[in-house]
Amino acid sequence: MSRKRKALSLKEKLDILAKVDENPQKKRVDLARELCLPVSTLNTIVGKREEIQKNIQVFGAGVKQTRGAQHGMMEELLLAWFREVRAAGVNVDGTVVREKADEIALLLGIEDFKASGHGWLHRFKTRHGLSYKTVSGKGKSADQDQVSNWLPTLPAVIAQYQPRDVFNADEAGLFINLQPEKSLSIKGETCQGGKKSKERVTVLLCCNADGTEKLKPTVIGKYWKPRCFSHNPRLPVIYKANKKAWMTGALFTEFLTLLVARMRAANRRILLFLDNCAAHPVDTSWLQNVKVIFLPPNCTSHLQPLDAGIIRNVKFHFRSLLVRRILAKIDRKDASLKVDLLDAIHFLAMSWDRVKPDTIANCFKKCGFFCAPGDTEENGDDGAEIDIPDWGDLNVDASPEEFVSADDQLATCELRTVQDIIADVTAEEESDDDDNQDAGDCSSDHRPLNTDGALEALDGLRGFVASAELSEETATRFYEFQKSLLQDLEKQKVQRKVTDYFKVL
Repeated sequence: MSRKRKALSLKEKLDILAKVDENPQKKRVDLARELCLPVSTLNTIVGKREEIQKNIQVFGAGVKQTRGAQHGMMEELLLAWFREVRAAGVNVDGTVVREKADEIALLLGIEDFKASGHGWLHRFKTRHGLSYKTVSGKGKSADQDQVSNWLPTLPAVIAQYQPRDVFNADEAGLFINLQPEKSLSIKGETCQGGKKSKERVTVLLCCNADGTEKLKPTVIGKYWKPRCFSHNPRLPVIYKANKKAWMTGALFTEFLTLLVARMRAANRRILLFLDNCAAHPVDTSWLQNVKVIFLPPNCTSHLQPLDAGIIRNVKFHFRSLLVRRILAKIDRKDASLKVDLLDAIHFLAMSWDRVKPDTIANCFKKCGFFCAPGDTEENGDDGAEIDIPDWGDLNVDASPEEFVSADDQLATCELRTVQDIIADVTAEEESDDDDNQDAGDCSSDHRPLNTDGALEALDGLRGFVASAELSEETATRFYEFQKSLLQDLEKQKVQRKVTDYFKVL
């Protein structure tokens, strides 16, 4: 007599996957016996890992059946709209959801659908784990009362965590080619489209409270395949793209998924503080090893560490590198003073690397993290005077401060209409057709060097280091890099010989 088959919830399947990850050396048959599962069931769950993780995001962790809807695309778009309006603090009820479903069906040309009555609505809510809860309204400016109420509660929230396990993530808009003389005329723009959108990116930064861990930045541009990426360069960032170079719910979910994988691999449990950006998910119950805490709305300038000076410090370093490049181009009488997206990405990675742990820790303390009462006012670097090296050589009216802060008001996401959501989905599906069109004025030829060219360039650098008056620290770093590079090239040489041997066979 066969045993009755037990239906597993998505949460139970995720727990099983966690067991598999925790015991990589254990045989599947032994693990299946321990979990009281048939080996075939265990193998099926492991094989459908990505599908399970995606379904948790869509349906919620407690769901057992994930049978799709008759009109899957319509419900996917409706769910995206629902999550964004909820994240923005807009209250919706069943009537509004049904009306919006009918609107989307009409826009998609679906003629046999009508969201009438409560039958369809109940099934939609069940499929996606939705509920209607009243969302408190947002003020138009930072509410000092909310700040005062929040700060005394923060120590209890973070009490069980070390500074290394408390993180903040936030987006910032960045004009990659802002010229110093333009910073006054552009200050305060939100850049929600048009020609300037080709010159901007959105950057997602994430770091921990003691400054010992800065995650690789995510850069969101407008084009998936800009011409300066034609040689498939290895990027020091995670690069994404969409029509407006903005953060979206899907992109942020990708970031969270990678963060969960990172923390699970390290067997760490962390707190992640987020603001109420429309792209940030309302439901984070599916996350493992990462607990999300949302900051009070409209108070992030007072309560969010990245807004308290960290992003400003990144922009200072980025603009300093940009000024250095501009002056070098002027010296070479280069007609174009612009940098392309690939250069800007490397500048950004260098800028993020240059932010000191003390700067990060001080900005967290300014926002009330891991500090004694009354210490918050002295911490943070947002009030420090900006002094860009060689700024005086540019002979412009704008100040260094205006140059650094000119794009502080750039939009990084928006509350999209249904039409916007449909357009974005369509654009993603068609992205391969037109991603190379007008791909951001890539001015440089980033053709990669072959091994001989790299060794020749290394010889030139070695001669420069030997003859120039450089610090001992800089010279030592160069020779360490040279040693590491030559070792890697030697390994590639050996591997190539082995590969060639098998080709002959």
